Amino acid sequence: MSFSGSGGSKESIPVIMQGGPSPAPKKSGGGKWIGIIVLVVAVIAAVVVVNQRMNGTNKTAQGGEQATTTTSQPSTTASSTPTPSETPATTTATPPSSVEIPGLPITKVNGKTLIGMRAVLEADGWLVDWSNATGEAKCEKDGQQSVSLKPGVNTVQVGSSSKTLDVVPVMRNNRVLVSPVWLKEVTNNRLSFDSGANKATIGK
Repeated sequence: MSFSGSGGSKESIPVIMQGGPSPAPKKSGGGKWIGIIVLVVAVIAAVVVVNQRMNGTNKTAQGGEQATTTTSQPSTTASSTPTPSETPATTTATPPSSVEIPGLPITKVNGKTLIGMRAVLEADGWLVDWSNATGEAKCEKDGQQSVSLKPGVNTVQVGSSSKTLDVVPVMRNNRVLVSPVWLKEVTNNRLSFDSGANKATIGK
């Protein structure tokens, strides 16, 4: 508002209006962009966290699968050990029921076959001794059986008893030969003589 004073000059006097509202400041556009940027950053951070959690879950699942696979693999050390059914069975050889008497002296007297007494009795476990003083053969087994005889004499001593033989014992090449029938009796039927093959065996 202006007033005219003396001299014709005008002075401008500011007019102050009291009690009226002050004009509102203009809003700047930068605040809006800051809010958008903060929102974008928050979304990105959330996505990163979700990805990290998903990666951690996948690693844990893979580790569990590897552990399960390792446990399920069979042990090569255990499988290489033979089971009782794979172990070879031990076989025991069965001893022969009879053995052949080697080098058996054989002769015939008056159509009768005679065989060496010493070879047969020793194969049956007897001890045979010859006495030059008496010209007598003495045989003994296990201290329980005994036999004594002289070549050319048909009487033999069996234990405390005497026995008459059908075929007289003979001496050939410093060996006493007797009837295989009588030897079979002395050996309790363990002697088997094949006259056709001229072979004798002793059962065990």
